[in-house]
Amino acid sequence: MAGRVWTSNELYILQGCVGEVPWPMITSRYNYEATRQGYPKRTWAAIKHKCDHLKLSRVCIGEWIKATALGKTLGVSASTVARWIHGGKLEARQFKVGKKGSAFYVKRVWLRKFARENPKLFGGLDRCTLYSLLDSEVLANEIAEASIPPNTIQVPVLCVETGKRFESLRHASEAVFISRWRITYAIKNPDKTAGGYHWQRL
Repeated sequence: MAGRVWTSNELYILQGCVGEVPWPMITSRYNYEATRQGYPKRTWAAIKHKCDHLKLSRVCIGEWIKATALGKTLGVSASTVARWIHGGKLEARQFKVGKKGSAFYVKRVWLRKFARENPKLFGGLDRCTLYSLLDSEVLANEIAEASIPPNTIQVPVLCVETGKRFESLRHASEAVFISRWRITYAIKNPDKTAGGYHWQRL
């Protein structure tokens, strides 16, 4: 059975919400804007169906940015971004995704604060990318004009059994011929091994 027909104004509201807020917030944001303008609320299923039908992207490019997208732009791993968040270095908000999953999103205002405190992490990004990421022409110009070299974060790790220290996950993985993600997994789970060894982050 077909649902209630969407009016052109309701579609305008929906299109204004999608991409502006994290997908887990889409139902509450749409219903907030719709009821303000005198339209009935819509269910999550109805909103999802309409977004899929209109081929609207769920990627957030507005006030919020997904933590994984931030990591890709900065050229760092998801675990590095997670470490910034859990360590209190980068403010973020966690949203439930599905029944068991979750995802972190960062507000642009929090990201600008992070960039001012850690400009070296944004080195090597061109002015256009910086502006798109930070949504601040002034801050983008400041970082671009500082001519900061490309960010090359290295996380030193220790092989517990051998006592050997490696300058980065890449060096460790090349030395024992295993992937970096396996070493990362072993670091996060001390009872696990990678390549037959236990690992620690220094």
